[in-house]
Amino acid sequence: MERQNLILAAVVILVVVLAFVVAMSLYGNNSFQKGQMSFQYPNAWAQDHVIGNFSQNTIYSEVTLKYTTGVTGQDSSAFIIVSNAPNATSLITNTSNSSAVNVGVSNLAAIQMGSYSQNTAQKTTIIEKNNYYYTLEYICSPLTLNQTEEAYKQILQTLKIV
Repeated sequence: MERQNLILAAVVILVVVLAFVVAMSLYGNNSFQKGQMSFQYPNAWAQDHVIGNFSQNTIYSEVTLKYTTGVTGQDSSAFIIVSNAPNATSLITNTSNSSAVNVGVSNLAAIQMGSYSQNTAQKTTIIEKNNYYYTLEYICSPLTLNQTEEAYKQILQTLKIV
């Protein structure tokens, strides 16, 4: 009887430890730092790709973060794209059906535009610093909007540009 209790206790402890490891891998933050930019994003998101090094000697830099969830048996992906470009002609933003608002991001002035439809949600924040334009944009389905908004806000709150 004691042996069964010991085995049961070991199994329970193993399950608790495994649940903790899984929870820690999904929650918490990852950090991104390259060149003159750094920010944090949730562990549930992954870097899809990085272009350039976010320094003033590169023409264009970009990091794309991806979140995928299986909702009702179908995968639904969301993307957050952070990029910089040296001039305004590099910025092409579709502003149809959008609302725009001035916001403050890391003590920098920024313009934020958003557009929502039945199939897609999109928000873009444009920040200007030292003649460089930084854009933070998300594109997602309505199924992943809450997770995307939370990750987007976290990036905006932790964004540092030196």
